[in-house]
Amino acid sequence: MRLFACLSVLTYSRHMSKKQKKRTKRYTGEDAKATGVAGQNKPVVHHYEATQRTAVGQWVYEHKRSIKYSLVASGTVIFLTLLIMGVVQSLTR
Repeated sequence: MRLFACLSVLTYSRHMSKKQKKRTKRYTGEDAKATGVAGQNKPVVHHYEATQRTAVGQWVYEHKRSIKYSLVASGTVIFLTLLIMGVVQSLTR
């Protein structure tokens, strides 16, 4: 009986450890910060984890998706511009 109790304690601590919960719910109270286009006041959601970031690092963390899309778009525009310039130069020679 005692052996089973010891085994259950060992398996509980190994397999059922709790992870830290993250808050992703929007703040909708009266004191919630509101931003957005005129007429569209959406509360601001800050995602925090157990890491310490600077203000710039936190902004980058929150806007990762839009930064990625803008970098892909600007890279595509630069690539197409260089490609068109190369075609025009080869045709004018």
